[in-house]
Order: sequence, then C-alpha cells, then structure tokens
Amino acid sequence: MTAAQGKTDAQNAASLMSAAGFPDMSVVFLDIEQGGALPSSFMDYIDAWISEVNSNTAYWAGVYCSYDQTAAQIASAVGSGNVTFYVWDLNIQGCQEVSPFPTPSPSSAYSGAKSLQYAQNCTISNGSSTITADLDSSFFQDPSRNPTQ
Repeated sequence: MTAAQGKTDAQNAASLMSAAGFPDMSVVFLDIEQGGALPSSFMDYIDAWISEVNSNTAYWAGVYCSYDQTAAQIASAVGSGNVTFYVWDLNIQGCQEVSPFPTPSPSSAYSGAKSLQYAQNCTISNGSSTITADLDSSFFQDPSRNPTQ
C-alpha cells in the first residue's frame, strides 16, 4: 500500500465507474474491510486514493469502512468534507424483519456517516416469498449521488 498505488487504483476505479455508466460526480467507494487503527502506509494509500478521485476524475470519493474509529482516523487525515462515509456498524445479525423496517440514523455509527449498514442476513417476507438481505440506512435516496450536488 503506497500513495502511488492509491493514485493508480483511483484512476482504475474511475475507469470502471465510467464503463459501467455511472454519471459524473457519482460517489465511488473504497472498501476498507480492516477495522480499528490503520497503519500509516494504508493511510497514505487512502489519502492518495481520495485525493486522486476528487481532483483528477469525474467522480467523488467515498469510503465504506468498519466502525467509527476507522472513519474518524480517515476523516482526520483527509478532512471530513472530502469524502462520503458509508459505515458498517452491525447491531443486528441474522434478524427477522417485517416491514416497516427500522431506520437508524447513519450518524449513530459515526457522526460523519452518510450511510450505514446496520443488519446482515435478515430474513424478509412479504407473505408470499422470503429473501435474505442486508439492511442499510442512508440520508440520501441514492447513496452513490455526490452529496455536494
């Protein structure tokens, strides 16, 4: 994980977004599965990735990460206004949900989060069929839309 690799990967992510037909200024998310305090080399990579996406592509940087400590560390390094946070903070595992679903605030996981993954492997039934799904909450109808627009 280096800053140079972060820039390269940011350009690759933007190319994939364009090829998939995402409009300019959509949020492209960097998936950070490691929680807790991140090592400095990883932070260099993340900082470069966010900066490259925001400065040299048609898209806006987002980070999907675990827990508030990781989100706070990233926000401190890059500035909370430079990235959209989608935070994983599971409070429910293997839930049985019936509509209407609960809608916890994304900021319940991290004050700067705009979206929240709050439940995994939920069994959802509409009476005639049943599916298993993850449940998310967002301040935006479309989390891939740039919140600065």
